[in-house]
Amino acid sequence: MEFIMAMGSAGIAYGVARSLVPLLITIAHRFNILDCPDSGLKRHKQPTAYLGGVAVYAAILVSSIGLLSLDARAFFLIAGVTLLLFLGLIDDLQPQTPLFKFAGQAIAALCFLRGGLDLKHEFLENASLFPEIGALGWSLVSALWIALVTNGFNLIDVMDGYAAVNGIGAALLFALAAFFSGSSDVIILMMALCGGLYGFFKYNKPPAQIYLGDAGSLSVGGLLAATPFMITWGAKGALGICLPVIILAIPLSEVMMLIIIRTMLGIPFYRGSRHHAIHFLRDRGWSVEQILIAVGCYYSAAAIVAILFFSGSIGQNKALCAGAAIFLFWLLLVYGPKSANVAFSLFLRKEQQTF
Repeated sequence: MEFIMAMGSAGIAYGVARSLVPLLITIAHRFNILDCPDSGLKRHKQPTAYLGGVAVYAAILVSSIGLLSLDARAFFLIAGVTLLLFLGLIDDLQPQTPLFKFAGQAIAALCFLRGGLDLKHEFLENASLFPEIGALGWSLVSALWIALVTNGFNLIDVMDGYAAVNGIGAALLFALAAFFSGSSDVIILMMALCGGLYGFFKYNKPPAQIYLGDAGSLSVGGLLAATPFMITWGAKGALGICLPVIILAIPLSEVMMLIIIRTMLGIPFYRGSRHHAIHFLRDRGWSVEQILIAVGCYYSAAAIVAILFFSGSIGQNKALCAGAAIFLFWLLLVYGPKSANVAFSLFLRKEQQTF
């Protein structure tokens, strides 16, 4: 029965997204809600519709309302995701200041925390690895996690299909973890996200006809940020709570590496630049399709580790080491060949300042 409901959730969401996207493409072109190429960061060939995130959101909402029990936690989850959707939509229509977007994300994080989606509940159950820092401390740590994942997912939405494939991969892994922990609502929710993103991906794959836009990347990122708080990670061992970091390693590494690289090069961390992971790979001759396949391989490897861990085939230490190795391989694949060039650029900058 649980399998049927999960597949039904994915199917409903897929149908809704697949039906809405063509209409939203037409609306976006009619009202000029487009991402237009320029001579800088945006190098796609023609103006491309935003509003893809609206289709994904609608798909998740229709599927979830039909299959989930709507309690207080679900209400605040929906409220936070909805707020992020409208925050991103406003930015898609008229670019806003970083302060405005930060304030909106902070309110959305408060919605999640108000619904009990934080580190004080399921996330740390049976995990005694961390000291007690009080309710306020855990709330602040939870808010930081939400901000990192939400913005990380927003930052990876820079190439045809890239954010969608990452979202599908992360959602499938969370659904897998929820299956082993007995969280049926999370399975249905994540399968709805998978279905919605896959229906959207049909039009977002290269060459993309529509993008998620900030409305989609922020709302999907916020949903993925809150999902780990609904799964009991510590039941299989204290280090099990590290698995969400591995599952969301690509968006998390994106935001952290961009902060480091831009700071090293004297660029404000909130200002756009061609230092995203996909830019490094594209500059080395990787095609869009090859990058998407590499991302798929990352999530497939992580899924194998998760299955082995949750089924008891390997212990938590081996699972953590395997997950860390997969994460490290991704970092070296993307940033290894370029790290020397960044360091050299920094050295030249310092040398020029001495003369």
